[in-house]
Amino acid sequence: MAAGRSAQLARIREKRAALRKQLWGDLDPGHFWHRKTHDGYVTTPRTMPLVLQIIDTLTNGKPASSTYFTLWSRTKDDDSMVIIDDPKELSLEAGFSGSRSTTTWTTRMRLLKDLKFIDTKEGKHEFHYVLIWNPHLVLKYLFSEKKIPDKEFYNFLIARSIEIGCKDFMDKQE
Repeated sequence: MAAGRSAQLARIREKRAALRKQLWGDLDPGHFWHRKTHDGYVTTPRTMPLVLQIIDTLTNGKPASSTYFTLWSRTKDDDSMVIIDDPKELSLEAGFSGSRSTTTWTTRMRLLKDLKFIDTKEGKHEFHYVLIWNPHLVLKYLFSEKKIPDKEFYNFLIARSIEIGCKDFMDKQE
């Protein structure tokens, strides 16, 4: 089955490359970000835009999606863990500036922890060590607990997951 999947992905890549060439002509591959040729990449689920929208819905006027994505972008080798030596750096990356940037970031981190998107352990500060849980499983749990007020994004997330072959929302894993 793995060989069949690889062949299928190769055909998809070939078709997309042919379409890109047809639409834009010959392009220098160096002008594109490619995870296999550049350092500093992270694997991101294709559902991440919806996950981020739902996070902002759940945090009631205190958007935490940029904080979450900043954490996600800091993971190494898909290990789902972040070590934060300087909270000020992450607060700036999340878009918070000024004298209250770290305080605002800390509030968002607490919201993400309360919602169970992350778990943390103290070190040099309250959020020195961060573990990021599978966001699909967190959202599935929050939905089962009736904590997701906007069903539109959640239903679209399920539909998108099925479309891309993600089985996190299925009751039985195949």
